[in-house]
Amino acid sequence: MIKNIHKKGVTLMALVVTILISVILITASIAAITNVVANNRIANFVEEMSQIENQVKLYYIENNSIQSIGAEIEKTNIIEWVNINNYNNRPDFIQQFELDLNLNNDSNAQVYYQLDLSKIDIDRYFDEGDIYVVAYPSLHVYYLKGIEAKGNIYYSISDRISGGSLIRNSEIQNDENSVNINESDGIKITKKNGKWSSKLGITINTYMESTEKLYIVFNDKEVLINTKGGQENTISFDTLISNVEGGLLVSDNSSFEFTQLDMESLSDASPNTRFIEVIKKNTSGEIIAKNKVNTFNLDVISPSLESSKTKITSLDESNEVTLHALDLQSGVKEIRYEYYTTYDRIDGKTGSYNYYSGNEIDKEYLQYCGKIAEADINSEVKISLPKGVTSIKLSVVDNAFNMSDVLEIVTMPPNSIYYSISDISKDSISILFYGGGITSGSLRYGPNDQEYGSSINWEAEKVVVIENLSDVSDKLYLKVKSGNGTRLIILEDVIFQTTIGTKIKEKSLWNNPYIPNGFIHTEGTVESGFVIQDISNSSSKYNEFVWIPVDNEKIKFGKEEFGVGTIASFQNILVDNINSFNETSILSGQIEESVKKYGGFYVARYEASKDSSGIVRSVKNVSPWNNVSYADALLKSNLMYENTDVKTTIMSAGAYDTIIKWLSYSKYNVTKESDTNSLIGNFSSSITLTGSNENYAMNNIYDLAGNVVELTSETYKNYPVFRGGAYNSTGANMLAAVRAYNDESHILGNVGFRPIMYII
Repeated sequence: MIKNIHKKGVTLMALVVTILISVILITASIAAITNVVANNRIANFVEEMSQIENQVKLYYIENNSIQSIGAEIEKTNIIEWVNINNYNNRPDFIQQFELDLNLNNDSNAQVYYQLDLSKIDIDRYFDEGDIYVVAYPSLHVYYLKGIEAKGNIYYSISDRISGGSLIRNSEIQNDENSVNINESDGIKITKKNGKWSSKLGITINTYMESTEKLYIVFNDKEVLINTKGGQENTISFDTLISNVEGGLLVSDNSSFEFTQLDMESLSDASPNTRFIEVIKKNTSGEIIAKNKVNTFNLDVISPSLESSKTKITSLDESNEVTLHALDLQSGVKEIRYEYYTTYDRIDGKTGSYNYYSGNEIDKEYLQYCGKIAEADINSEVKISLPKGVTSIKLSVVDNAFNMSDVLEIVTMPPNSIYYSISDISKDSISILFYGGGITSGSLRYGPNDQEYGSSINWEAEKVVVIENLSDVSDKLYLKVKSGNGTRLIILEDVIFQTTIGTKIKEKSLWNNPYIPNGFIHTEGTVESGFVIQDISNSSSKYNEFVWIPVDNEKIKFGKEEFGVGTIASFQNILVDNINSFNETSILSGQIEESVKKYGGFYVARYEASKDSSGIVRSVKNVSPWNNVSYADALLKSNLMYENTDVKTTIMSAGAYDTIIKWLSYSKYNVTKESDTNSLIGNFSSSITLTGSNENYAMNNIYDLAGNVVELTSETYKNYPVFRGGAYNSTGANMLAAVRAYNDESHILGNVGFRPIMYII
């Protein structure tokens, strides 16, 4: 019989195992405790530094100065202090301090100050050797001893600490409507002390004797200003410069005057010396009163872009552009930008063209019309762009609303894939792919973004023909692969809805135009000019019209003023009463309702001509109908078609201006005077045949600028308004948008007309 014998006590093996497990558990516990301690040290450091920074900012707002010890400090001196505290002689000590400076954009700070700890109101005991430094103008605080945690040294709140940027998002700012009033020696100075501003916002109130003189003093200049003796004087100004709006009114007897450099010096001065002085002198030149005002919230220095840090990332459906802006005063607020060039084409051509050539992209344009991308806490801006956009124009805006010069930034990643639609029909599409990235590859397509059809190999010319598209009714998704590059292209509206059109009137949309009975679509897209032709009516066979899309977002129907003219922005017309303009067409309301319902209208492709029986035509290579009265032009336009689908009439003011808006939005410079106007219209010594010059076509509409001016149903003082400029026009009148009239006779050799056609 075998017995189980249970011995009391512990074996040597069990003891060893127990000891090992205990050691492991103790080690893990120590590591966990150490990690908790390190995290607590960082959390306490962040809380303490945040309190100190808030105190610094509050004091700065209330006192217009920093609670500093002594004068400004050079960065080299700060580095020496940091090195003195390098008690472990670590080689990365200085590097980590520099890293915190860089992450906070303080490496090139304007000035640095040592903080006076006796003026910091927080519940904290400071050691005798503690040194805190403030960077200006960010007002970020640095503890020069640093704290050690997790193998790193931390000197300030930065992105090295998780969530460091978010801690400063709720930055303390002065009240927007804050006003500081300072009165001394009978001189009262009121100063708007709101947020950062490019304007001084100063008002001086003082009583002046007839023998006294008042001076503004800054930058070693005493500038005598205009005052009136024997009365209370109120002097308000936003800038020290005298010859600009809101400028200081300088006396003609002044020996000095302030310049833009003085304003920049005032904006760039250290915080404890950023003030101007107001002094009053008697006839002997003695100072009898004085006062001064701090200008701590002034910033007149434009921000800039660190172009060397621009980064372009290629994504499947877009390109992401990362930009780094720089402003050492008020800080970067945003970037305003607009697309400028694109490589994707729908007109059968390759290469870039100006995306907005019709609108000059200058500061004013970007200020009021530009797209906006906000900067983060580190002045970094990310912009998502469509794949085809290859450059943008932009301006950096700071928190004082100063704008940098307009810059053009190339946004084309290397080895990009672009396309051009070279041929379109109802059932197929030919696409030319080009770009530096195409060496070999394939293309897959389908009706949605999840399922693609069979792969299509590249042809030698990299032209791909996609057929059997009758089942695709919404969007076409193309996935292009070339080498390691992939691009997803979504062809929406441009193909199926913009080229095929519809024979069902109720389905007409701005991007899916109704094709009236007796007409066929012959060429072009909605974006490039959707052309229809009459093939059935014997009296008007082969007349051509172009669809004007009105999406009520980018293009809205209605009259508009273009450019800057003599009165009320009417382009290039001399008027003495802007209320004398009038729309006389009794069909104008019907036209507008039709456009709203069906998404657009048609315009004659060519200037009106006539056949032997006097019927209006819109055909190529014939003489335009000139020397015509407004009454005849209106009558003949109204009788052009007896069609239950459509109605024709003479051009209204709203219709003409809508065409101009569409052309301007597309890419044509038709609203502003330019040296290139002669390239888009006949401005020569004689009238030419309709449509005889291909260069004078804009989105498939010929001779809108030049040749003959065109009568409209708009009047000025009961005289018909002409539009578009004539063959003998010069200078500012060489525009498609031009408005003009003749108060003597409108039956002239350079006057014609052009009908419109709308759906009824």
